[in-house]
Amino acid sequence: LLAAESLWTMSGNGFPLPDYLVFFSTIIIGLTVMCAYFIWKGVYWGINNNPKRYIVVMILAFLLNLIPIFSVVSNGKTELNGASVMESLPMMNVIVVLMLMVVGGELLIKHFIDKAKTEGD
Repeated sequence: LLAAESLWTMSGNGFPLPDYLVFFSTIIIGLTVMCAYFIWKGVYWGINNNPKRYIVVMILAFLLNLIPIFSVVSNGKTELNGASVMESLPMMNVIVVLMLMVVGGELLIKHFIDKAKTEGD
């Protein structure tokens, strides 16, 4: 993503995302990949940790990041022109919501796979 932004800027065109979003997106993509790897390897919960507490925190973070998105959409401040949607939506919240959706979906898939393995044994 950073390389694409650099090449786009060197071509003389302005990149459609602000610099802080590019850097934040790169960090979030890296964290999402790391979480996905740990979930599939089965090392996402600590030995003495309560998974229910983490699930509650993730749901709370998901809901808190949805609040600014719904407030913009419900006020009708979004336009369907390419640049104005990017400027009117709180894009950092959108990125975090997408990350939490990927991680939550992967946790559900892993839960069902582990449940099927234990029932099969």
